[in-house]
Amino acid sequence: MSSLSRGRIDGPFYYRAAFPGGDTSLSLVVHTAPGRQDLAKTMREIATALDPSVALSIHSLEENIDRALRPAELAALLSGSLGLLAFGLVAVGLYGVMAYVVNQRTKEIGVRIALGAPPARVQRQFVGDGLRVVAIGVGIGWVLTIASSHVLTRVLFGLSPLDPLTFAAVGALLLAVALLACLLPARRAAKVDPIEALRYE
Repeated sequence: MSSLSRGRIDGPFYYRAAFPGGDTSLSLVVHTAPGRQDLAKTMREIATALDPSVALSIHSLEENIDRALRPAELAALLSGSLGLLAFGLVAVGLYGVMAYVVNQRTKEIGVRIALGAPPARVQRQFVGDGLRVVAIGVGIGWVLTIASSHVLTRVLFGLSPLDPLTFAAVGALLLAVALLACLLPARRAAKVDPIEALRYE
């Protein structure tokens, strides 16, 4: 009985003897030249000739690999879908919060413009303030992810839980969402007449 599993390449194992009449299933691995489509039929005829009651199932190496990886692929698809859904919710929530904060500061924008501040400068300052907050949040998220990466090591095979490309992509997407969330309301507020902005509640 082998204790090896997918994702492990070493470890102790032992062979269990198969006795006639037992319920132990046997596997026979046959190495053939490519294109031997008739081999399965020949093997089935030989097995039937030796024991007509034998239950024989023949699969190629590709089919065995696909069956072994199917649960992991389904789990990866499910977790990836949930991850995309979570990211979408985060993006929508981040946009809503940042847009609300900037809209609440419309009066402040009007005051600054009324005092002679260029609208473009006011926009840059508000966008910078929003991006600074999001950047701090992304940094904290990176630190927490790195600190808990040892948990993911056991469920990842052939992948690193500290993939820098993934970290950079997620951070860039969140910053892009924050940029839009801050820039669009700030531009709208900067176009408002200062007198009307001062009346904004």
